[in-house]
Amino acid sequence: MGCLPPNVVLRFPKQADRLLISGLLDGATELAGRPVLVDVPVGRGHVLLYALNPVWRHETWGTFGLLLQAFLYHARLDLNWPPTPQK
Repeated sequence: MGCLPPNVVLRFPKQADRLLISGLLDGATELAGRPVLVDVPVGRGHVLLYALNPVWRHETWGTFGLLLQAFLYHARLDLNWPPTPQK
């Protein structure tokens, strides 16, 4: 089995002004369009790389869901990856 490329699962919005709903955010232009969640196949498993802390004080339910989904569907991370070339 060859080495599969990383799969960007989720990205921050491309427009910096769409990154924040309320509160303060410093460095929005550096985050815009960057990956939030990357799946890296390693051997027979996967490593999930998060650009944020999905369990930070259990504060945001949206980010906690990223971690919960990884636990629930860990055996199905490689479905449809790598993508088949379009003809």
